[in-house]
Amino acid sequence: MKKNSLKMLTVLLVLFQMLGCRPSTQQLSKQANELLDQHQFEAAFPLLEKAAEMGDAQAQYNLGLIYRDCCSVTGMEPNYDKSLAWIGKAADQGHTEALATLKKNYR
Repeated sequence: MKKNSLKMLTVLLVLFQMLGCRPSTQQLSKQANELLDQHQFEAAFPLLEKAAEMGDAQAQYNLGLIYRDCCSVTGMEPNYDKSLAWIGKAADQGHTEALATLKKNYR
C-alpha cells in the first residue's frame, strides 16, 4: 500500500509539471502531513521536499525532523547537516517550533 501511494503521488507530481500546473505549497504540505499522520514517511518525503524547496516553513521543519529522527523508517542514514539546514530555514522564517528545536538541540 505504501509503495502504491508513493507511486501515485509521484505520477501526480509529474503530471502537474507536464501540464504546467504546480500544486501550491499548502496543497503539498497538506498531503504530506496526512501521510505523516499515517506514518507513511517514505511517501511524505518527496512532497515535503518539494514544499520545503518552495519555501514552506512547516515543510522545512518536518523535513529537518525526518533527516534527524525518522531515518530508520525511511531507510536513510541520519543526516544532521541537512536536518540543521532545513530546521534553520524554517527558523529563519520565524517558525516557532524550529526556533525552539534549534535552541534546545543545537546550542
